[in-house]
Amino acid sequence: MKTKIRKILMSIPSEYKEAFSREIDRENLFRMVAVSGLLLISETAIILFLKEHVLNTGGVVMDFIVFILVSLPILYFVYSQVDKIKMHIVKIVQSTFLLGILLFGIALALVPQSELISIHIYIITVYGIAAFIYLMPVESALLFGGAFLIFFFLLPYYQQNPDVLMILRVNALIMNITAWILSRMVIGMRVRSFIDKRLIIKKNRQLRRMAQCDSMTMLLNHENIYMRLCEEIDKAKHTKCPLSIIMIDIDDFKIINDTYGHLVGDKVIVQVAEIIVRTCRATDYVGRYGGEEFIVILPETNHAEAFSLAERLRASIEKNCFETSDNITISGGVAEYTGQTPEELIMMADQNHYSAKNSGKNRIRTHNVIN
Repeated sequence: MKTKIRKILMSIPSEYKEAFSREIDRENLFRMVAVSGLLLISETAIILFLKEHVLNTGGVVMDFIVFILVSLPILYFVYSQVDKIKMHIVKIVQSTFLLGILLFGIALALVPQSELISIHIYIITVYGIAAFIYLMPVESALLFGGAFLIFFFLLPYYQQNPDVLMILRVNALIMNITAWILSRMVIGMRVRSFIDKRLIIKKNRQLRRMAQCDSMTMLLNHENIYMRLCEEIDKAKHTKCPLSIIMIDIDDFKIINDTYGHLVGDKVIVQVAEIIVRTCRATDYVGRYGGEEFIVILPETNHAEAFSLAERLRASIEKNCFETSDNITISGGVAEYTGQTPEELIMMADQNHYSAKNSGKNRIRTHNVIN
């Protein structure tokens, strides 16, 4: 039962509610501004050139022109500041304007009842709002329901024939109900298109991330970590800020694969990647350079700070519990940018990394005197 009610009322997932509301508010306000301008021009033309053909509704049209003159600058201001104004204020402005439009339609239907038995202007107004303004089902029900009640209770003051009175009331009720159904169909299509668009954007982001990242560890892949290093080197050239990198690999990884199998080896790589990401700063970039080898780019970091971080990484991994019976360790090399090309900087870190390997593993090496 609750599901059916939510479906009728067009329930939107909470993660999309605010963004959707802001989007349709912006679209509604734009349409209201455009319609206000057109109505101001058309109603003014009617008063100036067709006054003798508007029966006894000239006063209503004049009042409506004043209403538009007041509403138009307000609508335009709210439209231009829609992202900054509180949502409930935006809703109040929209609802007030739409109610004013409906009252105008009601007045044009009621005033000439003694000469013209018709409510077509009121019906056109209701259907126009239902077709061109995005309203949630509850909002449209309140708006159309309120307008119908106003019409229902005012009609006897302008139409005394009981038979005609009944017919007009029934017609107005039917038209308001069908207008609400139309409004619900319009907002339903808009909700679906909005959610579909968001899902497409989300999927595209995931695809871009998958294209940039290693599928196993979700770290930047070889190509993208290299591109990031080139960008950071360009920044370091212009800002004169330090830049360092760390090259890391897992010690004796072939033995792990041969002893425990590749599935366990893959899990070790993933766990090591998670420890590296946890230990590094949010401003650092971590990539899987290949196989069991990782690279960390450290913007605004000199070799001493990079060496300290690398040591923390080494100690964290050494203490961590893995699925193997042996302790997992890493060896690494640190290099600081001093004008090298990306390839030269990587080669320098790699040389220090192999120096750590050749010195007994489970250690970090740098070309500076820290060692």
